[in-house]
Amino acid sequence: MSIKKYQDNGKTYYDVSVNVRSKVHNHIRKQKRRKHIESKAKAERIERQLYDEAYTEISQIDGEGFTWEQVVMKWYEYKKHDQIDPIGENTLTDYLSALKKWTSSFWTKPAKKVTRGDIKEVIRIMEIEKKSKSFISKLKGTINRVYIWGIEENLIKEVYQSPTFGVTVSRKSERVPTILNKEEILKLIKCAKEQNSPWFPIWAVALLTGCRNGELYALTWDDIDFENKKIRVSKSYNKRRNEIKSTKSGNWRNVPINQELELILRNLKDSSTSNHVLPRLREWRHGYQAKALRLFCKTIGITSIRFHDLRACFATQLLQNKVAPATVMKICGWKDLDTMARYIRVAGIDEEGATNCLNIL
Repeated sequence: MSIKKYQDNGKTYYDVSVNVRSKVHNHIRKQKRRKHIESKAKAERIERQLYDEAYTEISQIDGEGFTWEQVVMKWYEYKKHDQIDPIGENTLTDYLSALKKWTSSFWTKPAKKVTRGDIKEVIRIMEIEKKSKSFISKLKGTINRVYIWGIEENLIKEVYQSPTFGVTVSRKSERVPTILNKEEILKLIKCAKEQNSPWFPIWAVALLTGCRNGELYALTWDDIDFENKKIRVSKSYNKRRNEIKSTKSGNWRNVPINQELELILRNLKDSSTSNHVLPRLREWRHGYQAKALRLFCKTIGITSIRFHDLRACFATQLLQNKVAPATVMKICGWKDLDTMARYIRVAGIDEEGATNCLNIL
């Protein structure tokens, strides 16, 4: 608080300014000011009056607690360093972007005042925007996750239940993974080789290792162990940040090198002048690997798949050839048993021969 004295046309006047800062939200403050007051006594009375007004407003804000924006940002900062239940850096950034975009209607609202109606409105808008059921369900889960964390961390007071409770999203249908069968895989590789496609070694190595796109792009000759016939997969390329980072799971793994893969790798080695194993195609560098593969598949008349689906092709081929699921899981670097179970269903190994005992005709 301050009272400033000044002269104007030979008369004395006073300016009063008051500044009250929140004790809960350090960045929030209330400022009051009154100018051209004729006496000091009146300026002192106005100063007390302005202070009481500012203090009342700040007390009301403090009583409402943190805003939804503040809770989300505190959760984001916490998860960046969470070692117990970590979230990948890119995934965490995507979560934050989605929350900012879709919960903007109550972004600055006190978190404890966010209602079930607010959540329903978010879902309604996403449905109008034709967002998938999977995306809507995931965002609802993220809101719930952040809100529960806010309650547990005592950032959201006087509330004991997430506003997402009781809000339902119509059941999402599971997308059947798109994969190539054995004949289509052979046709893809045969045509790519015959047409001298620059993608041939990339697709072949993907189908023979099950590596992710970023892992393939980051492969260097230091990762290839010809003597022990294995590839050490320990890093991945992040296109968004243009940097090399750890794998998606954060763990390294070994992928065996069979005869076909060894032949391709040695041919690449003989013609390579770079430390990178695979050719640095311009389309690949700019993220058009899925588009290039889809176009080629359509051209040769086989199932059109995404680049990431080559990894599914690798896994299902191993499973159909009786490789133990635990081994496939280890080679592919999956930590989630649900993901592994999904590919077991796609491969059909659990159901194989199950109906042979039914002799009803």
